[in-house]
Amino acid sequence: TVERLTDFAGEEAHAAISPDGKFMTFLSDRDGPFDAWISQIGSGEFVNVTKGRFQIMNNPSTRSAGFSGDGAQVWFMQLVSARPLRWTSWISPALGGAPRIFVEGGLDPIWSPDGRNVVYHTNDLGDPIFIANRNGSNPRQIFVSPQALHGHYLTWSPDGRFIYFVMGT
Repeated sequence: TVERLTDFAGEEAHAAISPDGKFMTFLSDRDGPFDAWISQIGSGEFVNVTKGRFQIMNNPSTRSAGFSGDGAQVWFMQLVSARPLRWTSWISPALGGAPRIFVEGGLDPIWSPDGRNVVYHTNDLGDPIFIANRNGSNPRQIFVSPQALHGHYLTWSPDGRFIYFVMGT
């Protein structure tokens, strides 16, 4: 079945569906600047999570919005500095509540299949990849790309034993 989920004026990007398939989140510039939005699929109702309070960019180099492993929270990335380029991941309860910093400097957080860990990368030289507890605490670096290469679009194997990513220029 093919179903249109949004029909906003402007641009929509970085859509993600919750693990249970009931909600979606995405970025849109419908109200001016890019904001993170959430909706229960099929409801036709949309909630602006960020309401213009964050500098969110439609970054084509990495995912910029998604769900926590249990789907209870929505994450999005804020551009903190353009020179040097710095991002911070924020997280907010999916059903409403105030966003809070999740991982300073962290990009594209992805939870393990069992929800106990999260993996993310930074935009430091070599896009170092870190694994941390589900709440972002106790991070440890597990990989860094060779100089001039990037490592983006992290994903876990279904059994949680491996982390895959795309590496290139």
